[in-house]
Amino acid sequence: MAELDQIIQISITRETTAVSTTAFNIPLALAEFDDADFTTRTRTYSSANEVATDLGANSVAYVMAQRLFGQDVKPATIIIGRKEVDESWTEALEAVEAENNDWYEVSISSHEDADILEVAAAVEAREKVFFAGTGVAAVADVPYTVGATDIGSQLFDRNYTRTALVYSPTIDVDFTEVAWVGDQLQYTPGSNDWDFKSLSGPTVTALSSTQVANLRAKSVNFYRRVAGVEIMQDGNMVSGEAIDIVILADWIKARMQEGIFNRMVNLLKIPYTRAGFAIIESEMRTALTEGQANGGIDTFSINIPDPLSIPLNQRAGRVASGITFTARLTGAVRRVIISGSLTV
Repeated sequence: MAELDQIIQISITRETTAVSTTAFNIPLALAEFDDADFTTRTRTYSSANEVATDLGANSVAYVMAQRLFGQDVKPATIIIGRKEVDESWTEALEAVEAENNDWYEVSISSHEDADILEVAAAVEAREKVFFAGTGVAAVADVPYTVGATDIGSQLFDRNYTRTALVYSPTIDVDFTEVAWVGDQLQYTPGSNDWDFKSLSGPTVTALSSTQVANLRAKSVNFYRRVAGVEIMQDGNMVSGEAIDIVILADWIKARMQEGIFNRMVNLLKIPYTRAGFAIIESEMRTALTEGQANGGIDTFSINIPDPLSIPLNQRAGRVASGITFTARLTGAVRRVIISGSLTV
C-alpha cells in the first residue's frame, strides 16, 4: 500500500457527522415526591407498571403515567421528573433539564393556581409546551373580565402561547390534561387537531351553555359529551392560538435549524455565493416539503436574495441575511355552516 500511495494519492472526506434532532413526542410528568431510591432527577419509562414498581401504585406519578400510557395512541416512552419538596417548580424544571432535556411537553402533579402560573411563565421562555389542569369552579362560573383573579382569566390576560389549560371539577383524580397529552402528542406535528378527541380514563364534565361561553372566553379547554360522544374542546393555548399550530411552528424551526447546521458541520464550507445560498434553500425546502407531507403545510414559497445585494458589513461578517419563506397552513375545520332550502 505504501508504494501505491506514492503513485496514486486518494483522500476521502467523511461527511457523516450526525446532528441530533428534537423529539416532539416525549412528555415529561413533573411530580413532587420524596423517594430515597429515586436518586436522579429523571427516569425514562416505557409502561405505567414500571412507574408503579419504582414509585408505588398510590403515587401521583403513577396516576400521571397511567393517563399517558392509557390512551389508544400511547407514547413509546415518557420521562418522570422529580421535584424536591423544598424547591420551586422553576428550580425543579431547571434541574430536570440539566439532566435530561429530551422532552417537549410538561405537565405537573399540582393543580394549584400559583404553581400553574409559575410553570407557565417558565415554559413561555422555552421552546416547550405546558399542559395544566384546574378544578376551580370560578373558571367556568365567572365571566371573563380584564383583571379577574381566576386562573383561567389570569393566564388569558398573560397571553401565553405555550400553555394549554383544561378545566374539570375532577381534575385532581382524572388528570384530564395528562390523558389529552398521552392521546395526541404522538402524532406527527401538523397532522392532527387537538379538538374533538375522546380520551380513556377521565370523566366528562356537565356544562351549561353559560359555562361553555365563559370557558371559551378565557381559551380554557374542557371535556364534555356532545351528541353522545365524549370529546375534548377546543384545542387551544390560553392565548387562543391552536395547539397544533404552535407545535408545528416549533417543528419547522427545529428541522430547518438541524438541516442547515448539518450542512455547516459536514461541508468544508457553505460559500457566500448563489451556490452556497442554494444549499441553505435546499434544507429549508426539505423541511417545508416534509411539513406538507405531514399534512401541516398546504403551499409555501422561499425567497433567497442575491448574495451581492446583501450589505457589505454583513457579507464581511459572513452573515447570510434576507432569506425568507412563507407557508400557508392547512389548518383544520372546527365549525361547519350550511345553508339550504327545500322546495316542492
